[in-house]
Amino acid sequence: MRFFEIAAINSYAIQDMTPGESNGLTPIATIPPPAFKSNEFSTGVHKSASGHLPLNWDNFYMKRKFDTGAIRDSEEGKPDFVETISFTAHHRYAMYMTSKKKTYGEGNFKKGIPIEAYEKSLLRHIDKYFRNKYENGNDEPNEDHLAAIRFNVDGIMHEEGKATKK
Repeated sequence: MRFFEIAAINSYAIQDMTPGESNGLTPIATIPPPAFKSNEFSTGVHKSASGHLPLNWDNFYMKRKFDTGAIRDSEEGKPDFVETISFTAHHRYAMYMTSKKKTYGEGNFKKGIPIEAYEKSLLRHIDKYFRNKYENGNDEPNEDHLAAIRFNVDGIMHEEGKATKK
């Protein structure tokens, strides 16, 4: 069974530890993982002059400890931009978007474009991309149709994201 070791460092931290394992921190309590509501646990430690809150699960975050002794929050549940994005494609898209500022102005899409307009443009650019690639087409040969496709997909996601925040 794994245990959480609670230690006092500038603020309270939890380390996921195997019993008997040391992380170099001074434990103030060793407890099994919580099977109760966040406000049900407290060690009775009260807020100190330094501003520490009482020990309860609302004040804890899983931490990573490095060989240097530095501590950071866990990456659990956070997006990994380094491993999930092609920076080559991202650069190409940024170049496309930068070139469009001359025509549409800075941040034009943030003003709000109906999803249906994005969808129609998306299909036009998909059509042009495939006709140019597979049928020796010559539809706007200087336009980066893949970047335009991404713009429209991103625009749809942007508008859907705005709608869910309302």
